[in-house]
Amino acid sequence: MPQVEAQLTPLPWVDVMRMIPIAFERVYGLAAGPVMPYLAAMIAIENARGKAFIGHNWGNITTNSTDGPYWMSAGTGTRKFPVFATHEAGLDAWLRRLGSKTHSRIIQAALRDDFNGFFDSITLPHPSTKMAYCPDCRTAATQDTYLKLVNEFKSVQGAPEVKKKE
Repeated sequence: MPQVEAQLTPLPWVDVMRMIPIAFERVYGLAAGPVMPYLAAMIAIENARGKAFIGHNWGNITTNSTDGPYWMSAGTGTRKFPVFATHEAGLDAWLRRLGSKTHSRIIQAALRDDFNGFFDSITLPHPSTKMAYCPDCRTAATQDTYLKLVNEFKSVQGAPEVKKKE
């Protein structure tokens, strides 16, 4: 399939927050409860709280495939971002990506409510694949932003805050 123009497909934040737990249960067969603040923080950063989805692509996942439509950004070199027909399809693809061998540590850390493990899993390479979800995110400022967002979403659940270990 061809490269297509990047098409903004925003979604109200209330819909983002409604869709994540439904999709998490659909993809993993588990309630999203403890994972929800972590997933919400990731989307708040990656997709500007729902305002910056492009092509229904949750988490700005990339692909090497040209089997389906994709868009490319001038600032990303040769990275291809798949375009999905619906938000549900994009969300399911993102959650499956987080469950892949390379990125499953993200979900595992969130299930343990382990903020440091979560942040490390996003920013440090996987030991066997040598790939990281977001290697460019390993800054103190980004860590502080993730911590603030996770705690913001935990407060909505009435859950205790997490703290980073120095």
